[in-house]
Amino acid sequence: MSNCLRHEACPRCGPVQDGSGDNLGVFDDGHKWCFACGYFVPASGIINIQDIRARLSYRANKNFMAPPALPGDHTYIIPAHADLWLRKYELADQEINQHRIGWSSQYERIIFPIYDDTGNLLMWQGRYCPFPASLPKSPEKRPKYFTQGKAEDVLALFGAPPSKDGMVCLVEDFISAIKVARVCSALCLWGSEVSLTRLKRLSLLFSHIILWLDNDKATHSIRCVTKARPYFEKVSGIYTEQDPKTYSTEELKQWILMK
Repeated sequence: MSNCLRHEACPRCGPVQDGSGDNLGVFDDGHKWCFACGYFVPASGIINIQDIRARLSYRANKNFMAPPALPGDHTYIIPAHADLWLRKYELADQEINQHRIGWSSQYERIIFPIYDDTGNLLMWQGRYCPFPASLPKSPEKRPKYFTQGKAEDVLALFGAPPSKDGMVCLVEDFISAIKVARVCSALCLWGSEVSLTRLKRLSLLFSHIILWLDNDKATHSIRCVTKARPYFEKVSGIYTEQDPKTYSTEELKQWILMK
């Protein structure tokens, strides 16, 4: 699929339909097309300096992403209602502190950050957790999760370090990853998508992969298991009625170690 680099005046429309001089789109594969009259110029293979500059500018703007930053009001002081939500999954103080879980009142979200080995922020995800007293009669619909940063590029591993003959369990959310990491290495997917790029990266680090997605993703999980098989010595799926984060450590051991 080609991308439009710039606009110029259409030679067919002229001043009648193209008074602003921007009806003709110039695309990065060399062809031109008028959005008003349909005038078309096929790609000639000849690229002038103006098109080269436009193409480089387009690619630079497309690929550039500013480093993520935590919300301006980010704090590690988590309000009672959000702390209660975390505690229902039996997270310990040490785990909350170790993973730098925070809070943003502006966004009314629990903040789950990921840092690299030198302390640089790679990305963060916020879980919507509104103040009970602030809820209006008709609550504003907000997505449950909000992500900043390129999650697909971040290999968010928890627990024991990678081992080529070891095992990793892929889960959807940050808290599930923390809890599963009590038993084996865990990877947070920030959702349910498992790309081939991510699978290939993991295959260099582990020989056994387990996919444990939320209970409403059973069919999707089976497809992901099939996609992963060519890259690992062993691929397993866990299918439960509840999300991984809802189980105790002993229950997690029973589910994981039987695989």
